[in-house]
Amino acid sequence: MVRSAIVLLARHGYQATSFGAVLEHSGAPRGSIYHHFPDGKDELIAAAVDRAGANAIALLDGFEGRTPQEVVDGFLEMWRAVLVRGGFEVGCSVLAVAVSADEAGLVERAGRVFREWGARLTQLFVAGGRDAAAASGGG
Repeated sequence: MVRSAIVLLARHGYQATSFGAVLEHSGAPRGSIYHHFPDGKDELIAAAVDRAGANAIALLDGFEGRTPQEVVDGFLEMWRAVLVRGGFEVGCSVLAVAVSADEAGLVERAGRVFREWGARLTQLFVAGGRDAAAASGGG
């Protein structure tokens, strides 16, 4: 269900990612969604944001030991592949939450994920030989 929520967020946004849409996409029985997410849709969306964030960090971890340019190229290639594979109708599920969720906690959660991505990119740039100030956007 969480994977389905990630896909649906990326394709249709927060508002259209309903329990019904997630159940249809995932094939999960209706009762399971209330069992796993008793606090409702926002609990499911929070789990999807966390998982999508962790998935991107795992991808970035694969760039360990590469030059900053290779990290940037690889990260951009990953997003290019998402767009192409989705027929330019799929984007970032975390961004979908950040720009359209009406729950402040979810928007903050998405912001935290973006900060985590930025921190991991900075670590990779420094490990790849970039000056720490420049790696973090300060120079």
